[in-house]
Amino acid sequence: MESHLIIIVVSAIILVAYAIEQMGKRMRIPSVIPLLAFGILLQKAAEWLNFELPFVSVALPTLGTVGLILIVLEGALDLELSKKKKKIILLTLFSSVIGSILSAVSLAFLIQWFTGVQFTTALINAVPLSVISSAVAIPSVQPLTKHQREYVIYESSFSDIIGVLFFSVITSQRGINSAAIAEFSGMFVLTCISAVFISLFLVWYLDKVEHHVKFLPIFSALLLLYGAAKHFHSSPLIIALIFGLALNNTPLFIRGKLTRFFRNRTLMDDLGHFRKISAEAVFLIKALFFILFGFSIYLQGLFNIENIKLALLSFGVIVLIRFLVTRVLPQGYNAVVYFAPRGLITLLLFLSIPGKERIDGMNEGVVTLIVLLSILFMLPGSWQKRKAEQ
Repeated sequence: MESHLIIIVVSAIILVAYAIEQMGKRMRIPSVIPLLAFGILLQKAAEWLNFELPFVSVALPTLGTVGLILIVLEGALDLELSKKKKKIILLTLFSSVIGSILSAVSLAFLIQWFTGVQFTTALINAVPLSVISSAVAIPSVQPLTKHQREYVIYESSFSDIIGVLFFSVITSQRGINSAAIAEFSGMFVLTCISAVFISLFLVWYLDKVEHHVKFLPIFSALLLLYGAAKHFHSSPLIIALIFGLALNNTPLFIRGKLTRFFRNRTLMDDLGHFRKISAEAVFLIKALFFILFGFSIYLQGLFNIENIKLALLSFGVIVLIRFLVTRVLPQGYNAVVYFAPRGLITLLLFLSIPGKERIDGMNEGVVTLIVLLSILFMLPGSWQKRKAEQ
């Protein structure tokens, strides 16, 4: 294909994805479903035109890696740490941790029973399904009240971060035992300490550099640090997490004598610009990822009886755990029970499962069905709010 045709196709795809995103916001429909559908339509068009995209198998994992970093960073930039937020932070942290662990363990037992694999392998495949996707949940909270929206934003952001870290733990070790946990804990603490210093340096750089190009080097540094930490089997996403928290909560990280080296007013202006660029980067990665994933979906897998059985059983477990966990919430939070969708983070983690840990019965068709069911499950929450407003 000639270069100008590639430019036309890529630009048209991005514009269609943007139109889908805007229509989804107005109609209060998550954009994941139409983006996947658009990818499937492109797949059929490519088959009709006898055209192939050879780079899809390479592009998806690459987009997935960049997407993970940006999602954790964006989630951290949404987390305001203050005494006023202490109650909601503890409540959502509890909900996300307990919900993720219960879902992962319960789904692992289900997958083990359904496929006959070892529990550790089943757990690795279950963790992606236990994570609430902030990329889907946060844009869908417009129908909720202010307190409910705040709850969903904090919970989904925590769930993304905790789920990714949990996935990193169980996939980076040869087995889950005391020695492996001790080794990982030591590396985790070392990474956290290093991440604090690295984050302070990046915040200082953002504050001091006067050049008009200042955000791209930060994104590049985060990707470089991710790759280096991953090479040493550490927890690389901690760096993105702590940097985002430090940037959004400078009074907690930059205090005492450190304040002499920073200009708070300039930093706040840069934070606003950085958030906008991060949001646009996440949109681009999310749109391309879902379209390419839809393009690569094996459609027969969505209608396979065994896949449908496992997807329905898994979704039933997810809903049951969700209802149990949200029982402890105070009155006025009823609608949030529906807002625990699986989405981008689920698919990204699923594609990151090591080849030797993949399960034939737990394939893209099953995961896609669970994602779609969890997104449709949000609709009753939106309708419940609309009825209350009428």
